[in-house]
Amino acid sequence: MKKALINTLDNNKIVDFHDAGFEVAHGLQWVDCADDVTHEHLYDGVNFAPYIKTQAELNAENKEQAVADLLLIDAGSIRALREYIASQPDAPQWLKDKDAAAVLARSKLK
Repeated sequence: MKKALINTLDNNKIVDFHDAGFEVAHGLQWVDCADDVTHEHLYDGVNFAPYIKTQAELNAENKEQAVADLLLIDAGSIRALREYIASQPDAPQWLKDKDAAAVLARSKLK
């Protein structure tokens, strides 16, 4: 069995775990808990229970992932467009220079 450090001033949030516990500041307390309790559990003042995400939280996570995916797609598209336009004979010199700088910067990553 381990101990969970509970922040009683922040909705009994679990902030740490320890085998034995030690003296802590006001608003914190050690509580005995099962070894399988994690930061994803809630403490109601008596018992620990797994935290179950609401549909709104799941939707928000899905939206965040979709935004991250779109940012990667957009960044890749911008690169592809720049490379394509820079390869054209009538491409502006400033764009050719930007593409050459990007090629040089990527070569430093290898």
